[in-house]
Amino acid sequence: MKRVYCPWCESLVEPCEERVEQTLSVRGEDVAVAGTVQHCSQCKTALVSEEHDSATLERAYAEYRKRHGLLSPQEIRGIRESYGLSQRSLARLLGWGEVTVHRYESGALQDAAHDSLLRLLREPSNLLVMVDNAGDRLPVGAYETLKRTVQSRIDADRVSQLRECVGEVAAYPSSDEYSGNRSFDIDKLFSVVIELTRLSGDLVKTKLNKMLWYCDFLHYREFGASITGSRYLHLQYGPVPAHYDMLINLMEMEGLIARSERVYDAERDIVGDVLSVVAPAGARTLADSEMSVMRAVVSRFGRCSARQISEASHEERGYAETVNGQMIPYTYAGDLSIQLSRQ
Repeated sequence: MKRVYCPWCESLVEPCEERVEQTLSVRGEDVAVAGTVQHCSQCKTALVSEEHDSATLERAYAEYRKRHGLLSPQEIRGIRESYGLSQRSLARLLGWGEVTVHRYESGALQDAAHDSLLRLLREPSNLLVMVDNAGDRLPVGAYETLKRTVQSRIDADRVSQLRECVGEVAAYPSSDEYSGNRSFDIDKLFSVVIELTRLSGDLVKTKLNKMLWYCDFLHYREFGASITGSRYLHLQYGPVPAHYDMLINLMEMEGLIARSERVYDAERDIVGDVLSVVAPAGARTLADSEMSVMRAVVSRFGRCSARQISEASHEERGYAETVNGQMIPYTYAGDLSIQLSRQ
């Protein structure tokens, strides 16, 4: 232990430490916290320790913040850094003195008004309003950079909220014959779409629908569970995952895939959506069994047109024995025409 100076003994001594409960006054309010005091090991005189006093004060401030719901220094720093702001830039944006943010992040207690303002910054749309009202308090370059950063956060939050909503709509409460004995997994579905598109090249939406169906049903037949937990509907051009358009729209908004139109018959004005991969391959989230099934499906249908795979799906018993709008049970998977190579 570090030796300290005892003014009574007039020498450096080994201190004795004792844990005690101390009551400090914080803004006129008594706050009791555990603290450490030091005594001279020879004369028992109480010794001054700035280190221990500072630690006790920090605990008192922390307890006061807890009582009054104030942000901690770490939370304040986290808010600022989430937007890439310096302490000086944040202070200027809020119209505070330039050392104010530094003091708060270093442990000084903020008042309730400043705390409320800082909390508002957690919502990017609030910060965007403050940026627009900042006037000349920020340099032009910093103003433009911050505005882009905040708008990007707003857009990302909107997509995140949309994903949550889409997940809730597409969720199926049961792991049964309609979901392939597993719960719907939106991330797994996205990985399969990405990997199928990567393995096949750009895919027409109609063709991708059928490939997803073959992948899930083939994996169910061979391994006892589907890959994605998707439910499939009997529609005019073949099996389609439930809520497919909504899920693909979300993938596009998240920047995982890109969609473009391709003209197939200009005279008859026939066009179709073509999907291409933007995100990295999804194979890292897929099991070996899932990848082997996907490769089998791509090997069988990768070079087929959308019409050819639609016609093939119409011949499958699961489609032939269901009617328009009906969910296709995975129990039909045993009748699939496609085979899985065991090499």
